[in-house]
Amino acid sequence: MSLDLVFQIANFSVVPAWALLVFAPRARITRAVVHGAVPFVLLAIAYGVLLLTDRPGPQGASFTSLTGVTNIFTSP
Repeated sequence: MSLDLVFQIANFSVVPAWALLVFAPRARITRAVVHGAVPFVLLAIAYGVLLLTDRPGPQGASFTSLTGVTNIFTSP
C-alpha cells in the first residue's frame, strides 16, 4: 500500500461523519459516530504507523522550531 493511498484513505474517511452532521445532526447514529472514540483511535493508529515507518525527512527537519517545521514541508 503506497503512502499516497493511505493519505487519501485518511482524508476521505471523515466524509461520512461530515455527511451525518450535515444531513442528520440530531440522529443517534451521528452522535455515536461523531462523538465515539473508534474513528479517532483508528486515525491515531494510522498516523502513528506512518510516523514510525517514515523515512528520515530533509536535512534540518524537526517539530522543535519554525525553521524545522518549514523544512518538513520541502519534500513529500
